[in-house]
Amino acid sequence: SIKPRHVRQHVGMVFQQPNVLPTRSIFDNVAMGPRINGTAHGSALKELVESSLQQAALWDEVKGKLDVPATELSGGQQQRLCIARAVANKPQILLMDEPFGALDSLTRESMQELLVEIWARTAKSIFFITHSIEEALFLATEIVVMSPRPGRIVRRYQTDFVHRVAGGGSAGASRPPRAPPRCGAKKSGATGAGRCDIARGRSAWRGHLGRGCAPLD
Repeated sequence: SIKPRHVRQHVGMVFQQPNVLPTRSIFDNVAMGPRINGTAHGSALKELVESSLQQAALWDEVKGKLDVPATELSGGQQQRLCIARAVANKPQILLMDEPFGALDSLTRESMQELLVEIWARTAKSIFFITHSIEEALFLATEIVVMSPRPGRIVRRYQTDFVHRVAGGGSAGASRPPRAPPRCGAKKSGATGAGRCDIARGRSAWRGHLGRGCAPLD
């Protein structure tokens, strides 16, 4: 039989509202999962926390205050902390329930671009729930449309835009491109794109839509 705990160890979850542990520090929020699962200790745990915060583009902002309560962070920072906490367990699947819905538009777009970068770097499967058509088109490799109650799958669409903006991916590719460098750190011959390239890809795509072209043309 399948034990729920074993399943839970391979699934990361990010909710619509940031749900940081209010009585724990920034460090402890990220370290909680690996500590419970016994997957990292001592210096290895510190390296894992740093790596997870870097993946969530939060390390540079918090590296000097890892011992302060997580509630002192802004809303966008708290949501990135939740992403760092989820990826720290190295899950096979990342479930995200409208994780950017409560953020302002600029922060939301930045978080979407961050998610594309994480996906391109880690090749994780991400199950993302959204009510935004634009968000779905920007992030998805496959879109599943659900009907109202009772929920039923009514349409499925294969999309390839995220492969284009992440770089190195071709239409219909089954896996994301290899790890792209971070914005401003692209090396000669590197495969993939940093967040600057992803942001430029979004701008070009919007211009394409503005000319009345099909979004996946």
